[in-house]
This record gives sequence, C-alpha cells and structure tokens, in this order.
Amino acid sequence: MGLSVQTLFGTYNEEELKAIKSCLNEMSDCMSKINSEKELMKDIIDTTYDKFKIPKKIFRKMANVYYKQTFQEI
Repeated sequence: MGLSVQTLFGTYNEEELKAIKSCLNEMSDCMSKINSEKELMKDIIDTTYDKFKIPKKIFRKMANVYYKQTFQEI
C-alpha cells in the first residue's frame, strides 16, 4: 500500500501528492519569472529616470497607459 496523507482538504494518495508537488513547482517557476520581470521593469524605470529625468511615478503611469491603451480615458 502506498503513501496516503490526510489533510483538512481531503485524503491524497502518492500519485496525487506528486501532482500537487508538480503544481507547486510550476507555481514557483511562474513566481520566479514574475520577480525577474519586476526587476527588469524597475531597471527600465531607473534607467529612464537617469537618462531623461522623467519622475519614476509619472513614467510608471505612462507605461501603464501605453500598455492598456487607455490614453483617451485618462
């Protein structure tokens, strides 16, 4: 008989536990990518400020409007 774990959410067999661990690994990878992209965005903002002296808050807002294409609304 294989491993079985009982939790508040149900009882999971060995195969289900492996699937859950795989999902956790996938989420962790996604979170790492998000952190890397956030760092890159921060670097872009810092570089833009250093080069053009556009306040970081304003540039961040400009980028958000550009991304969402909401210039007419804003």
